Amino acid sequence: MSDSEMFVQSLRNRIRAMNTIWERAIGDMTLEQVNHHERDGVLPIAFSFSHFMRAQDQSISAPFLQEPLLWVSGGWAEKIGRRRPRRRRVGARRGARLADGA
Repeated sequence: MSDSEMFVQSLRNRIRAMNTIWERAIGDMTLEQVNHHERDGVLPIAFSFSHFMRAQDQSISAPFLQEPLLWVSGGWAEKIGRRRPRRRRVGARRGARLADGA
């Protein structure tokens, strides 16, 4: 196996592992639970999950696949009820919620 093949295999394994962790963490949660805002200073799980998925998309789609982001091409912002992202401080994202369109 070449170095580049080992790199790709390692990357696939890591992505699969992280996706499995997220699936186990939120797979049996309701939309209400994922969107729950405990208190000021604590972001909902929806924020962390969407941040992780977008970061993964940005890390794979363009650099490795030379394809547009799935977030854009799949219309995911609209599907989950999110507007176009703006650069804001994390505290301003307390209101991040997912819609039931996915």
